[in-house]
Amino acid sequence: MVLDPRCERLAAKSNLYSTLVARVAEQLIERMLEEDGCGYTLCLTDYKFLSTVGASESGTVSMTELARQLHLHPSSATRRVRHLLSCGLITKTQDETDDRRYFVALTPEGEALTARLDAEMLAMTKRMYTSVSDEEMQTVYAFMDKCVSSLASMLGETIE
Repeated sequence: MVLDPRCERLAAKSNLYSTLVARVAEQLIERMLEEDGCGYTLCLTDYKFLSTVGASESGTVSMTELARQLHLHPSSATRRVRHLLSCGLITKTQDETDDRRYFVALTPEGEALTARLDAEMLAMTKRMYTSVSDEEMQTVYAFMDKCVSSLASMLGETIE
């Protein structure tokens, strides 16, 4: 595939950035669980799953909504739920009006772990940006906004 060199470089740097952030986050999760002596493992998607449930206003989220928000195939969301249930971090209840629909909520252990992970992730991301000024970040944001807007326009879409 032939692309403008700027596009190739930006895509490569973006992919590398995403990969490195994920690796650092996975290491952080692994270290925390090891320090706590947990008998289970979690991946970054598990953390995102727990964080999404924890951020819901009602305290519960439907399986369908979780899969949509996390861009997961429903079968992947189901596997995550099974794993997190086995870890004792979530509960799953059936909708009283539709027996095909389930809601997920955090257990007290899930709430405590998610709060700790959220705090550690925030500290980690703050450390990532210690050498970057606010002015530099604003420049990056403006640049990315232009690129996203241009791509959306090419698709006939509007991004807010």
